[in-house]
Amino acid sequence: MKRYWTRALVAFLATVCTVAVIFIWVSGDAGPPTRHRPDPRFEGASLVHFESGTHVRGSSVRTVLRSRHDVTAFSGWFPRLDVESDLAGRDFRTEALIAFMWSTACTKGDSAVLTYAEPTGFSVRLTDTTTSQTCTEPYSAIAVFAVPRDEAPEDVRIGGTSPGPPGPAEQIAFAPLREAARPRGAEVSQPDQLRDFLDGLPEERKGSRPELEDLPESGAGQRLFAYVVQGCRHTGAVLRITEKRMVPEPVGGEGVRCVAPESFVAVFRVPAQQVPPSAAVG
Repeated sequence: MKRYWTRALVAFLATVCTVAVIFIWVSGDAGPPTRHRPDPRFEGASLVHFESGTHVRGSSVRTVLRSRHDVTAFSGWFPRLDVESDLAGRDFRTEALIAFMWSTACTKGDSAVLTYAEPTGFSVRLTDTTTSQTCTEPYSAIAVFAVPRDEAPEDVRIGGTSPGPPGPAEQIAFAPLREAARPRGAEVSQPDQLRDFLDGLPEERKGSRPELEDLPESGAGQRLFAYVVQGCRHTGAVLRITEKRMVPEPVGGEGVRCVAPESFVAVFRVPAQQVPPSAAVG
């Protein structure tokens, strides 16, 4: 009997040791603890403009703003809103602005964060959200982030692609005039409109005449607008679009003085849906 209990005790201890060895082996093979996914928020960014609601309307936008003129162009996406006043005073010598506008369906947010991941690049995420089951009008959001300028090089990617243009208006021609001309603006989407505009210009031009006469067609859903602008040594222009007016802002020639103002012609192509119905031209 004593021998029986001795054998039973030995068998029990052997079983316990085996289980312990298996546990240690399994635990040791589990490797390091699971690593939590790092927060993709871009820590060097600050949110400098944000709006969310049904009052925000426009096309989807993902772009980089590197100058005050870019800000002027960008505000043209939202002619009913005062976006430019919030952004024009930024220091573009040291920073760039990563800007978004996107539809958020029936979700409204109180803020947004800028994220970064390879190879997608920069993206945006709405935060502090409230979602309705149904909505009569979809919500949209605008978010603009300031980042150090060297964090937004020319080959920067936003949402997996290259940034879009800063604003909806594309400059398709810019030519200096030899003689002074009165500042004015007109729609030139139709051939007869362009002919009337050109007939009102001085005959002699420093620039090539084909640059103004052989303009690309406006195309479906596009409209063309031409302006005479005055200034000094300008190299181009951007179109400021507000609910009330569409006027060009010259680019280049900052700090240069001329004896007399020089005249230039600038022509822009604008998506028809981005033209405010009651805006004056010029």
